[in-house]
Amino acid sequence: MGQTEICQQHFGLAMDSAHLPGHLASTANGLESLAFHAKDALLVMDDFAPTGRYGDEGLESIAERLFRAAGNQQGRSRLVGNGRLQQARPPRGLLLATGEQAPQGQSIRARLLIREVALGEVDRDTLSECQRAGEEGRLAGSMGAFLGWIAGRYEELRAASPDTVS
Repeated sequence: MGQTEICQQHFGLAMDSAHLPGHLASTANGLESLAFHAKDALLVMDDFAPTGRYGDEGLESIAERLFRAAGNQQGRSRLVGNGRLQQARPPRGLLLATGEQAPQGQSIRARLLIREVALGEVDRDTLSECQRAGEEGRLAGSMGAFLGWIAGRYEELRAASPDTVS
């Protein structure tokens, strides 16, 4: 389990490296729906790793569509079977994507914060300690405690920060 899985475990004990909610090999529609339902939560999108083989154009397209929607805070409009317009469902959570390279194109990269992690940059002892905390449920417990604390002060905090998005 790596750093991104540790971040995701703040939102659930079961979200380890084998059970992350998002994977960029999923369909674009599936990821858009997942990003919409992950309201006010972190959503790890794993494994942006185009190989140059057949089908990678689809991976680039899916990643661009998802990242652009998150960056623009907009969803795609769709028609339902009866010809009526369905309400757009923009991403409502915070996306954290992993990958071996960054998506191409200046416009899409401008919507991202790209952080490269060099070999040896991660303190393995600290990482192991955080992994144990995640496996023991301490990260999810700390998020639960924080949400309980903030819920009891919601109106007070909202009044103190009127310029924030609710």
